[in-house]
Amino acid sequence: MPFRIILTRGMAIFLLAAGLVAPLVAQQESWEEMNSKVISLYCQGKFGEAVSLAQEALRVAEERFGPEHPNVARSLDSYAALLRKTNRLAEAEELERRAGGIRA
Repeated sequence: MPFRIILTRGMAIFLLAAGLVAPLVAQQESWEEMNSKVISLYCQGKFGEAVSLAQEALRVAEERFGPEHPNVARSLDSYAALLRKTNRLAEAEELERRAGGIRA
């Protein structure tokens, strides 16, 4: 079962005061930019570039958010779609199973 943190108002105020929220938001935005770029490259048919960036986005998501985070599942889905497009079906299926396990 994934570990979730629920912030109370007091905890959020403490984190803001301690300067801990901005780095978390920046990490989320950085990952989102990478993921958007993967999708853009996919739409442009630049699959080689997209695969490389999808691998990096997955690595970043796992490192920054943890292996069971929904962002990891989104990265896995994007990467799997690229692998399907390049006929790497077995690899794509493995990533899709892992993403499904995170969402379950």
